Amino acid sequence: MFSRSATFSVLTDAQGLTRQVVAGQPINGCSALTNAASANGKILIIGMTGGVGSCSVGTKINNVMNSGAA
Repeated sequence: MFSRSATFSVLTDAQGLTRQVVAGQPINGCSALTNAASANGKILIIGMTGGVGSCSVGTKINNVMNSGAA
C-alpha cells in the first residue's frame, strides 16, 4: 500500500464554475488516460462505480492527477 497526498485546484470563483469539463478515457479511470492532453487544466469526469475491471479509488485519483486535470 502506498500513500500520496492529493492537491486539487480551485475550480470556482465569484462567477461560479470556471473550467471546462471533459470525460476521461477510459471512463472508469483505471488506467492511464488516453485523452490526457485534452484533459489538462479541465475538470475530468470518471466513473466511480465498481464492476468488471474496476480498480481502487486511489488508482483512479492517481490517473486523473497524472493527466494534468484540474
